[in-house]
Amino acid sequence: MRIVDLSVALKAGIASDPPSMLPRIDYVGHREGAEWYVDIFPGLRAEQLPDGEGPAVENVAISTHNGTHLDAPWHFASTMDGGKPALKIDQVPLEWFFSAGVKLDFRAKPDGYVCKADDVKRELDRIGYALKPLDIVLINTAAAAAYGQPDFLDKGCGMGREATLHLLEQGVRVTGIDGWSWDAPFSFTRKRFAETGDAGLIWEGHKASRDIGYCHMEKLTNLDLLPPFGFKVCCFPVKIEAASAGWTRCVALLDNRACDQKSVSARQRIGHGGQTPPPRVRSSTVAGSDDGEHGRSAGARSPITSWRVTSASFRISRCRDGTPQKFVMRKQIMGEIGAAQAGPG
Repeated sequence: MRIVDLSVALKAGIASDPPSMLPRIDYVGHREGAEWYVDIFPGLRAEQLPDGEGPAVENVAISTHNGTHLDAPWHFASTMDGGKPALKIDQVPLEWFFSAGVKLDFRAKPDGYVCKADDVKRELDRIGYALKPLDIVLINTAAAAAYGQPDFLDKGCGMGREATLHLLEQGVRVTGIDGWSWDAPFSFTRKRFAETGDAGLIWEGHKASRDIGYCHMEKLTNLDLLPPFGFKVCCFPVKIEAASAGWTRCVALLDNRACDQKSVSARQRIGHGGQTPPPRVRSSTVAGSDDGEHGRSAGARSPITSWRVTSASFRISRCRDGTPQKFVMRKQIMGEIGAAQAGPG
């Protein structure tokens, strides 16, 4: 099994949130920790401690909406499901947070675009997947590549009310996105509101929870490393009493069959409107089919075309911000790998 980290590191001093919402982190080193121990234990001298060190500690001032986090229905409105009290983060069923994952690749959508139900349907048709109740749907946008950069808050598309309700009507209860918000960036919504005076445009995707309650994650990362489906998502939130959100160390769990269902590059380029996707380090991997429980249609094709080879060694490599991240797997197979290049996501 391969585990893919879908969570950003909580880090101060970068453009991860509006200025008024940025986290603060004070790092207390081992020397300062030794002085703390000296205060706690009368007669203790710092030099008596191994290497003169005490504990390292971090003091943080953060919001429940800093870093990769999971929003509860209470964040969106006081009611859900047509008038019922909205669930807070410690009240949401845990079953929602560990389920089959589906990735929709909307990186080619322009910044500020508001996705509609037809966009979701076309992408599901492209990848050959039928949604199931409690699927966790992840939206890959152009925002992830800008995380920490000055324009991050203005990057990527967003999910409108219509698109969100379409997912919820299929039984989806948890979604996620790699942008700052599930909705389109505020800078674009602000302009649309100024032009129309329509307050219904503000947070329209969030407000869909008033009709059908759901949770969503924001500020995910590494969605481009995932196949369209054939993986599990684990995203249990930190349990904060009566809170609107909780931080999550969201991860994707892939078995060996899914590791290259990222699949044939030509199929993936369709999701970029025929454009060549952002450059990725190429990989040579193999994927088996994953029918049935993940909803793959009968017409979806496996990237393996014939069977002849006796063994192979595979590597998935990627560089993000100059840091190589590698996953190596070795597997005895009987087969011939047919042009299995890693796609854009």
